[in-house]
Amino acid sequence: MKQYARAVALGITISLAAALLSTGQAQADEPTDVPIVIDMTDLSSFHDANDDSITVSSDTTTGAQRTITGSEASGDPVVIVVYLNSPESENPSRDSLNTLTTERGGEPNVPPPAEDNPQEADTSGFVPQTVIATTASTISVGWTGPSSATRFTLSINGSSLPPSSTPSFTVTGLVPDQAYQLAMESTYDQDPASSPETPPVSDQCPEPQSVVTTNLNSWDLSGSGSGGVSLLGQNGLQVMTVGNTTTDGGASGKRAVSVPMAELGTPSIEWDGASPVPAFDLTVDFNGDGEPDGVLTQSAGSHVWALNSEAAQFVKDTAPIQPTAPDTDFSAELSAWQGAFLDGEVTAIGFDQRNDAPTQGVLVGMTLGCTTYSFRSTDIEPAPATVSAQSSYVSVHTLKPGVPVSPRSDSRQLNAAATLATADPGLHSSEIAYRTFIPYETLNDSPSSSDRLIEQGCIRLNAALNPTKFPHPEDYTFVGDNRGFQQPDRDPNVHNYRTSMDFAWDWDQGQVLTQAKSVGQTTIVRRDDRSEIDHHFASTATMTFDNLVHSPDYAAVTLDHVANDPFCPHLFALGAISYQVRVSMYRSGLTSIWGDRFTMPSHEAWVRWNSSATWSNAFEGSATTLACLIGGAIARGTHHFNNCRANVVADISRTTDKWVSYNGQLGATQSGRVWGSGNAALFSPHADGSMYCTVSALVSAPPLPSQVKPLTVQVEEDSAIVLASDHHIYTWGSIQQGGLGRTWDWENDPNSYLIPTSVDNNEYKFVDQSRDTAFAVTTSGDIYTWGTRFYDTWTSEVPDPRVYETPTPSLLGADIDKVKAGDFTAVALDTSGHLYVYGVTADGFTTDWAPLPVPGVTFQDISIGANSYYAIDSTHRLWAWGQPAIQTDASDPDNPYAPISTPSLVTTGATFAKVSRTEAVDTEGKRYSWPTGNWYTNISIDSLAVAPITPPLP
Repeated sequence: MKQYARAVALGITISLAAALLSTGQAQADEPTDVPIVIDMTDLSSFHDANDDSITVSSDTTTGAQRTITGSEASGDPVVIVVYLNSPESENPSRDSLNTLTTERGGEPNVPPPAEDNPQEADTSGFVPQTVIATTASTISVGWTGPSSATRFTLSINGSSLPPSSTPSFTVTGLVPDQAYQLAMESTYDQDPASSPETPPVSDQCPEPQSVVTTNLNSWDLSGSGSGGVSLLGQNGLQVMTVGNTTTDGGASGKRAVSVPMAELGTPSIEWDGASPVPAFDLTVDFNGDGEPDGVLTQSAGSHVWALNSEAAQFVKDTAPIQPTAPDTDFSAELSAWQGAFLDGEVTAIGFDQRNDAPTQGVLVGMTLGCTTYSFRSTDIEPAPATVSAQSSYVSVHTLKPGVPVSPRSDSRQLNAAATLATADPGLHSSEIAYRTFIPYETLNDSPSSSDRLIEQGCIRLNAALNPTKFPHPEDYTFVGDNRGFQQPDRDPNVHNYRTSMDFAWDWDQGQVLTQAKSVGQTTIVRRDDRSEIDHHFASTATMTFDNLVHSPDYAAVTLDHVANDPFCPHLFALGAISYQVRVSMYRSGLTSIWGDRFTMPSHEAWVRWNSSATWSNAFEGSATTLACLIGGAIARGTHHFNNCRANVVADISRTTDKWVSYNGQLGATQSGRVWGSGNAALFSPHADGSMYCTVSALVSAPPLPSQVKPLTVQVEEDSAIVLASDHHIYTWGSIQQGGLGRTWDWENDPNSYLIPTSVDNNEYKFVDQSRDTAFAVTTSGDIYTWGTRFYDTWTSEVPDPRVYETPTPSLLGADIDKVKAGDFTAVALDTSGHLYVYGVTADGFTTDWAPLPVPGVTFQDISIGANSYYAIDSTHRLWAWGQPAIQTDASDPDNPYAPISTPSLVTTGATFAKVSRTEAVDTEGKRYSWPTGNWYTNISIDSLAVAPITPPLP
């Protein structure tokens, strides 16, 4: 018998009564708590090392987690968590990946009414997997190891305890109310005689192979989003998604291989779980030059393989089956792809489980050609080998002596990617900025009359102490920050907040990079002219960074915050801003935030990575009333003012997102986010919400309806248009000249212009807008228009009606593919590659759509600039007419401003894939950007600089 070391890593993160607030109760000099005894064979009751029974105050089971709270004979609190799992798997189930939180304070939390309690889960068929019992100064751990395990190890804060022959450990002498990291490891023997039989040899694969994944070092999991997790266990790769489509994606992974296209066999996935089965991905070098050119994907239940949209153009051009409609996949049988690219080679295989719904299953293996890539450790053939142990951390807090605890009724499920995602070697630092601010210009602008009464209370107290400075208290008010939610300013000297706590962790050095706290100026001004009377700064002494713990891939800190009004320091209860949150950072790129706050003023948390110039919003909490500002001070550690207490819960991951569409002001990303900068009217409520304010940094635009993702986004003037995945067009922003394509009920719904809303019930495939005029193409090929109608600028014959407020038929029955809108002209392209023009042209004005023929040429893309028009033909040549900025074969060097009436060829050695109003992109991905405006003409396209146009994603 040969011995093989095999680590069974338990990826669980638990937080037990992490940071209970001080209640004035003194701690004993010597701990009176006794460690709990864990007997994995009998978990019906518990006792301590003195054989005294535990008094149980609550015993609840939710999902696959059982939580017991109670006290020892000494009265000291106890929390025991039992993680359950099905006997078929030795991996923690998805339901076991929970964060247990406890109510902070000196009084036990009163359980909610029975009807509000979650129903107890049916745990029949489940067995105990891991048990952790915590007291003030002890931690007891027990787990169920593999049946053949012979050696067990527990590490605490990186130091290993002596190994044991049983998976049961007790640690004593710990510091109360302190975080500790545990790592559990099981080592077991594998008998070669128990190895599975060699699969039968087939005619097609005379020497079938099995490559077993014993760790995930050979798999790239960086494509997974914050909604998915992949955990390697004995039976295979456990793949889970949380089913939240607003996250960055599901679970995915890929592995480098080298398989000729002619030898792919019948690719298959062995999946043990509910539908859907993960998609099978093949990364392919289609022309055999050593570089990947695209990805073929076979989705669950499909017999065809679809090419990804980012694939090289030559692959699309020579695809075995061309799309039957625009914006559809290049899809074909695998044999057809093989026949079209005989010299190709698969360079990587992968799986992709989307995050459309909660899923859980075990990916046993993937077969390509004559090789099965197995995740099941029992498929290892006997051979002398050692598998290195994998580390995973269990973060546990000891309890506070004498303070009873009970689980919060709103305990939430931890995003499993928090502890299990692969560390990102490109991540060097993670940073959070937690800020509070008053949204009003002054408190006199608050809509709450009680706010002004409370404000006057503080000012009158100051007037009593200094009557000369405040002779008429009713004449004064406090200054607010006069803003909405927005990123931290790039200028560190800008203090547009009440308080700020910033924490950054350096992953390379394993140490704190930034730990800063600051406050904004608190100012009293006259109500009438806003002239300053006095100002002070609040103390930061009670804003602290506590309970810092860290490992190579994990760091956590508690932001404990109390800041009172500096004008009333002698009455601490007046004006204290209060919150306490636990921030957990992971080198996978995830930052998790949870805790609670009092709901005055507004709270916001922003996260960034690698000291990026832009931040990503993790949490927003709007201001309520100054009564809650008072409540924060009075009720801290009690259960009063519960209507002012709110949870802070957020998970945000470093994005691997890509731009799908970007036009210089607004953009859409692959994951379904819309981002932008500029007029704040387009980005309310995430920006100031003012019609004419400007947001200088990237901020989130208003979200689209659930399950809907943007495909293209455009901004013209002050309105935004999004073509979404449900084939509807959503607009918001300015209502001028019918630009929204929908009516607006000012009286009954005054803010509807700020909310993305569908223009009608038609299904669309393309939309374009210029100033106040929009054109859209339905999925059946018809053109609709809305906004300001084109008219003959020479005769000034204004059409009637002047404005179409809703989508109106413009060209029917021509089977149009796309349409581009200019200031007074529109150009359309049909599915056969023919051009149409409407409006002002070089030859005059057309009152209806008219063909624009180019004999012997068909086109595949079009665009419009300033009095200029561009098109790419089916052979990837660039054409231009009107008054284009770039030279064409018809340009007149003696009269560069002379209009060109019909499309003229742009002579260059480049071949082009797409064109916009300001640039062309060649088939190699290079960008040729030209200036806009009709005073730029006759520029050689070969002289144009090549530069990207999209900013970095926040």
